[in-house]
Amino acid sequence: MRVVLVVASRSNGWLTRGENEKLPRASKFLAFVEGLRPYWSMRPAAPLPASLLLAVFLSAPAQADLDTALRSHPDGAALRALWLEGQQLERDHLSGAAERWERLVHEMPGEAEPHWRLARAEWRQGERLPPDQKAARLDHFQRARELASEGLALDPMCAECMFWRAASLGRISTSEGVVGSARQAPAIADLLDRAIALHPTHRDSDDNTTLGNLYHFSAAFYRLVPDWLWLSWVLGVRGDKERSFEYSRLAVAISPTRLDYQVELGAGLLCLGASDARDDLVREGLAVLRHSETLTPFPEVRLDRRYAQLLILHPERGCSYTRDGWIELDEDDLRAARDDGGDG
Repeated sequence: MRVVLVVASRSNGWLTRGENEKLPRASKFLAFVEGLRPYWSMRPAAPLPASLLLAVFLSAPAQADLDTALRSHPDGAALRALWLEGQQLERDHLSGAAERWERLVHEMPGEAEPHWRLARAEWRQGERLPPDQKAARLDHFQRARELASEGLALDPMCAECMFWRAASLGRISTSEGVVGSARQAPAIADLLDRAIALHPTHRDSDDNTTLGNLYHFSAAFYRLVPDWLWLSWVLGVRGDKERSFEYSRLAVAISPTRLDYQVELGAGLLCLGASDARDDLVREGLAVLRHSETLTPFPEVRLDRRYAQLLILHPERGCSYTRDGWIELDEDDLRAARDDGGDG
């Protein structure tokens, strides 16, 4: 039995959501609730109303985890071997890993995890292509979006599916320019907020965790989306430089040696410092970027050292930095998004 806790208010919607597989005792339940307290503040800092709606939903039995599914499958031993091969190939031979995940998706169509792992492999293949190969990159990102969506349909509580759908939407939207990015902003924000609220614990290594990646992506998202008030009226979401900065701090706290996390933190400090006319934040941002140059990148972020150097040379552009180049914000262009919906 899966127990899902939802804390909500009539004005703010749900504030956080968590889950645990077994909560047989009231004391364990209360400890679980208390453990969620640090994450309540991740929602916007508006004062909470006096009355909160606290609901506990006992859902239907959760879909068997992947290990159980492998044990019960007629070809479980062969599929487990495929699984291990996919994991071993993920870092240095993505196409081989993707082929293994593709076969697992076919053999285990009711399991969400093979879908998001294949989505991740597709996304990484697109990310490793040179920026000028836009069509090929877009093909991978669109495939990743489809797979993550399929995984999320299988398991609506799959934080990894939410993340890879958001990541692929983000890459697709930046290829479409500012207006395209604005159109996708509400869908991306919703996916990120829902996934963070689940507080996922998946960890491939100290430098690769679902929660760290969610914080990192959210930091870039809230830094790049303009904070113009009309955007929240029209699209339901707006940028938040301070929120971006806090998300970066959380990401770096989880994985302090991730080069791309450090570059995003530096960009966020430059952006916030320029917006608030705070030279101390700009200096701190430059120091973070110089430190990032000492870190070892993995393949998808091999260009981030160059991005750090560009930001050091152009600290005034911290708010418009993306890994696809600079995004120049034009309010008239963004207003064109008001008549067109997102979530492609």
